[in-house]
Amino acid sequence: MERVAGCDLGKAAARFVVLRRLDDGSTEVESSSVVEHRGRALDAFLAWYAEQDIAHCRALGATGLQAADLAAPVRRYPIDACQEAAIEARSDLPVELNLVSLGARGYSVLARQADPTGDPQPVYRYFENEKCSSGTGENILKIAARFGLELSEADARAERAASAIPITARCSVFAKSEMTHFANQGRSTDELFRGYFESVARNAAALVARNRSAGPVFLIGGCTRIRSFVRAFERALEGDVRVLDDPLVFEARGAALLALRDAPPSPLPTDATSLLAPHAPRFAALEPSRNHQGRVTRLAPPPADEDGHARPCILGLDIGSTGAKALLTAIDTGTPLFDVYDRTRGNPVDAARRLLEAVLAAGPWSVRAVGFTGSGREAARTLFHAVSADPGRLVVLNEIVAHAMAARSADPERGADLSVIEIGGQDAKYIRLRDGKIVESDLNKACSAGTGSFLEEQAAVYGVASIEELSRLAATADRPPDLGQMCTVYVADAASQALRDGFSTADVFAGFQYSVIHNYLNRVMGQRPLARRIFFQGKPATSPSLAWTLASVTGREITVPPNPGAMGAWGIGLCVLDQVGPKALAAAADLDLTAVLGAEVVRRTEFRCQAKGCGTLCPIERVEIRTDGKTLVAMSGGACPLYEEAVGDAQKLPRDAPDAFADRRAALRRYIPICAEALVAVPMLGPVTEHLPWLATFLQGIGVPIRLIEPRASALAEGELLCNSFDSCGPTKIAHALCDVDAPWLFFPKILDSVDAFESGGEACVTQQSMPELVEQGLLARGRKTVVLRPVISFSPGGGREGEDRAASIIETLRRTAPTMGLSADPDSVGRAIHEADLAQGKFCERRARAGEAAIAYGRKNRIPIVLVCGSMHVIHDPAIHATIPDLVRRAGALAVPVDCFPVPSSTPRQQRLYWADWNRSVRAAIAAREAGDVYPLLLSSFQCGPASFAEHIFEEVLAGYPHTILESDGHGGAAGFVTRIQAFLHSARRHGRLGEDAGKAGAVALSHAEHMPHRGRFLDRNARYVFLSGPDYLGPLFAAVYRAHGYQAEAAPPLSEEGLRLGRHDCSGKECLSYQMMWGAFRQHLERNPPEGDVRLMQIGGRMCRSGAFSIKDRMNLDRMGLGGRVTVQLLKIAGGALMSLRSWAGSSALDLVRQMYLYHLVCDSGAAKELYARHSEAIVALAGERMPGGWKGLATARRHWKELRSLLARAAAEFQAISGRGPREVRTVFLSGDLLTKANDFANGGLPDALARHGVRCIGEPMTDFMEYLAIDHEDQFFGRKAGAFTKWSYRRSMPAIRRSLHGAVAGRHPWLPRPDVRASLELAGPIIDRRTNGAAVLGVGTVLHAWNTLPVDGVVVTACWGCDNTLIDESLLRRQRQIPLLCRYDDATPLDERQIESFAWRLMRRDPHRASPIVWRDVSAERCYAAKNSENATHRL
Repeated sequence: MERVAGCDLGKAAARFVVLRRLDDGSTEVESSSVVEHRGRALDAFLAWYAEQDIAHCRALGATGLQAADLAAPVRRYPIDACQEAAIEARSDLPVELNLVSLGARGYSVLARQADPTGDPQPVYRYFENEKCSSGTGENILKIAARFGLELSEADARAERAASAIPITARCSVFAKSEMTHFANQGRSTDELFRGYFESVARNAAALVARNRSAGPVFLIGGCTRIRSFVRAFERALEGDVRVLDDPLVFEARGAALLALRDAPPSPLPTDATSLLAPHAPRFAALEPSRNHQGRVTRLAPPPADEDGHARPCILGLDIGSTGAKALLTAIDTGTPLFDVYDRTRGNPVDAARRLLEAVLAAGPWSVRAVGFTGSGREAARTLFHAVSADPGRLVVLNEIVAHAMAARSADPERGADLSVIEIGGQDAKYIRLRDGKIVESDLNKACSAGTGSFLEEQAAVYGVASIEELSRLAATADRPPDLGQMCTVYVADAASQALRDGFSTADVFAGFQYSVIHNYLNRVMGQRPLARRIFFQGKPATSPSLAWTLASVTGREITVPPNPGAMGAWGIGLCVLDQVGPKALAAAADLDLTAVLGAEVVRRTEFRCQAKGCGTLCPIERVEIRTDGKTLVAMSGGACPLYEEAVGDAQKLPRDAPDAFADRRAALRRYIPICAEALVAVPMLGPVTEHLPWLATFLQGIGVPIRLIEPRASALAEGELLCNSFDSCGPTKIAHALCDVDAPWLFFPKILDSVDAFESGGEACVTQQSMPELVEQGLLARGRKTVVLRPVISFSPGGGREGEDRAASIIETLRRTAPTMGLSADPDSVGRAIHEADLAQGKFCERRARAGEAAIAYGRKNRIPIVLVCGSMHVIHDPAIHATIPDLVRRAGALAVPVDCFPVPSSTPRQQRLYWADWNRSVRAAIAAREAGDVYPLLLSSFQCGPASFAEHIFEEVLAGYPHTILESDGHGGAAGFVTRIQAFLHSARRHGRLGEDAGKAGAVALSHAEHMPHRGRFLDRNARYVFLSGPDYLGPLFAAVYRAHGYQAEAAPPLSEEGLRLGRHDCSGKECLSYQMMWGAFRQHLERNPPEGDVRLMQIGGRMCRSGAFSIKDRMNLDRMGLGGRVTVQLLKIAGGALMSLRSWAGSSALDLVRQMYLYHLVCDSGAAKELYARHSEAIVALAGERMPGGWKGLATARRHWKELRSLLARAAAEFQAISGRGPREVRTVFLSGDLLTKANDFANGGLPDALARHGVRCIGEPMTDFMEYLAIDHEDQFFGRKAGAFTKWSYRRSMPAIRRSLHGAVAGRHPWLPRPDVRASLELAGPIIDRRTNGAAVLGVGTVLHAWNTLPVDGVVVTACWGCDNTLIDESLLRRQRQIPLLCRYDDATPLDERQIESFAWRLMRRDPHRASPIVWRDVSAERCYAAKNSENATHRL
């Protein structure tokens, strides 16, 4: 009887199956098993192979994350192919079905439906979670462990919960943070786990919704064991979910069935080790950290105090997210007497009680006061407060102040110039002290949360008993792999690959430590300079090897204080001593703390304060505590002292304190009519948020009643389920949720730019500009009948970039819209409506300015800190994403003033090069706040906001040395982390105000970075040395060669590389797009290799199409930090040097495009030969471009000869590429490769994607980089030619650019007829109905070129590649995913190794289709058609 085997080597478990083939051809399971492999999947495979005698099986199939490590005769298959095979082997399943798999790595959906053409073979569609949701199943185990629970216990708790606390985060790191923050607020563990399982179910259901067939839903994978998840999944899908038989080995069985079908009889080896596939190493080895142990000094602990029990002391409790610490501090000396550590286990109250029990058991002690810090401080204090006879001796302070106080006390120099680096379980902190005072502090943002607990979790994953043992092993490492720093989830995935590359477990543990330190330095400390002395604190700092790693990365001397994990608990004791005073404490009686041990929190509820005469409606927490048989009630919260008195350093606002945010809302409502029955809906989204008075007044003026769609707190979670591109920013997801309405009409104008009354302003970002189209296409995809009206409007003086009169511009854009609504659009009526709208907007601006001025005046009169809340309008005013920051500021005793209510003096620097309207306003307002000296800026951004990634640097720069903070919201519900940040920020602000410190002005250098760039002499100067960017392959060398040919000194930065990326990351926060980090890294690499002499100019890209316009700003900041600001300048690439110089550059660029296209197409034929031809012919083009260009008539003759030689060179290249076209596999598929300019044109930037596709039988037709340049010349001429170019110059270039491309194309197309003929205008025409061509971004071209390629080229699919977070590509993906007939792969490079599974699965799907697709897509303007139908319906005019 034949046997066949299958294995599924997953992230956390290996699953094995052996089948027997019966006489009738069917199969049955002989054996199956599941092994938790702890990162050693191949070891589990080898053991199973031997135990089950797999060598005598007919065939062996493999799938899963680590199947790529097996070689022939093992047959490898994508996971979805195995699912298909297993389904097809089941005759009892319906034709149409949905198979959902949810395991350690994430979730996927395979939908099967009948072929609509009548083909008997069903059609399969497969989707899996994007990278930011990876680790979902594995994370469930980690979160349960953090709460001290087994998975079954967590499931049972969720089952018995009566309600759920919503967990909104999709990312596993964010979800863990959110759960932890809620737990630290004392929320029910049962309700938290129910909410978490419902969150996972919602995310999986959203994927089903994108790919669902009409049939039932079946579930497989490890999460089938979680009953509460299965029930939540059923609720999310609104239907039954069936768990298949053998759900844990379903894919392994499919792999066995495929191997049985495909594999010819061939013997499997007896020795399974011969099946392990060798491959090139994917990770660089870092220096062993022990080489730097001499840089680390550990301070000796103070001598033990034998009389400590008798000495009056303070109990300090530091209740952290993962660990809890208690320490007794002597009142007379301030020295530690006793300390104890415990795990928080998700319950800060129980942790505090256990710590107190341990302290009292070691007593007796003379405790005179208790201090509380850490993220669980408020929950713990509530318990103590309820049973305490003297609540005045219970002091609460944030952990930043506590850690700073302890560091200052431990430092022999008393914090004269000290940086404190603190890494905790969930949060990490940076604190800078000068003269013993906090001058700067910050905590991790959402994306670097949990760095300390990550090490502990990895210890558990690899079966190591403790974090201490992990650290001991890390200290022995010889070759720590560079696992990256993007995200702890990605780092964990990389570790598994590193083990397969031959790194030892000890090496991997050391690699984890390097990743943690790099993550901290880039994402917490950022670009701040380290002080003269560095303290390393927090529980992880007890590890010698982690401190060595910090020394290795920083190259600095590191001091570790005694007992670094207890510094917070010691620090809060010192803070109590400082606030209450040693004399008062010495005279006080001992506190009786035994009552706390018997107290228990039995119920927590929350209500809104309804105090008469106050409209703030603060949330108030009501806690019931049972002790000694009676129930006590404790109330807390609110901005005023009504329910909670101020304690310690905290303050409460007077009841009559103004609320500028509330006053602004009231001012806005004056212009919003209440008309619930109106058929035209207007969403409060993006730039609409600020211009609502204008829009509402205008629409009423032309006879259109409206209803407003207002923000709601649940919109972000709802939008997660509706957004086509999961990595889109929060405001985009909110837009999809708010606009998912049944209104017949949605008025969502496309607002390009604006300027406020204080002359701050600029453009909306490309995502904001594209929101109307994203919403429209989403509604169409969901079958909604809503007509989206999206006229283009500019609110900048003069009507926008083209300088039209504003009224004329608006009349023109509305002329096409108003008739479709059955209305008149004559210029007179529209003009009157515009005039009234202008007046209304002006009055609103006046009212909001008065609201800000009133709050500022009140704050100054009553000596209350004034906090200027900066950021995008659609973030700071939206409850779905502003994380209640304005309310938290008020509850902390300060006045919050929104940035659009803050008057900015006209003398404030313009910061013109910061061209996003909201960010220009925020930075200018921050400068003005600093000059005022008593207004303290707080910047709030949303996670993954593109403009914020650069604007934050400018914000930091202009406020250096002045109290400010930056917060980042990811939309999660836990507020504990924000409370800590705000309290620490206000601590610095209050100290600044009390001491009357000079605010100082922002330095001239800091202010200059975003001002117009001054030229040093002429743009072209033969005495200057030009250094061209490293970007698309050979483009920098080409430009440098052209400059040299015309007599200028020029060279290119080195090619993009790992070394350059490492240098680039050193100067970046990690939020910037990866393109910038790579390009700046190459510049820095050049400058380090070639110390600048004389006039050196870095030639950088610019424009306003995306974040690239801010690249040069960040370059200049980096140069200043390197000490090169006075010697190296940054210039933007532009047309210069006359026609011959420009046309040589253009011809060379076009030729490079053609050679790259031939190279990409032939990689599948012979990778080595294609790469050699690509390099040789590209270098020849660069060399030809560098040939000396004489002046005068000789120059024209040289140009003609150059042109002939260039065509001849291309003809030779075409012939040589044609010569290898017959090699390679017989069956291939072809894709169109599109994406952002850098990533699609550079194989380092795209992670070797074309090569990986070729390995799987897929060849690429590449999109030329010159398409983008021609697009700029057509639709965005000011960004290509500059504002001073004349009409003839523009006309001549627009004619010559495509002519040159067509001529060069003709030199090669005869041998390569597949080469697309350049036709940018045709692409733009195709894009027009989907995304307005006036959108200031590359998304228009991205959509158009894909559609044009699909309609005109023999391609079987489309691959879009970009750097992670690329705004334009996220827009492209969202718009293109609607077309299900286009097989689409979107791959965002984050500098981690390429996911071969994703490539393999995509190639498998292409191979299952017939070559080339059938008819082209015909795009129609569906909304226009609907408008026409509505206009001609009988009652359309009456209804409106």
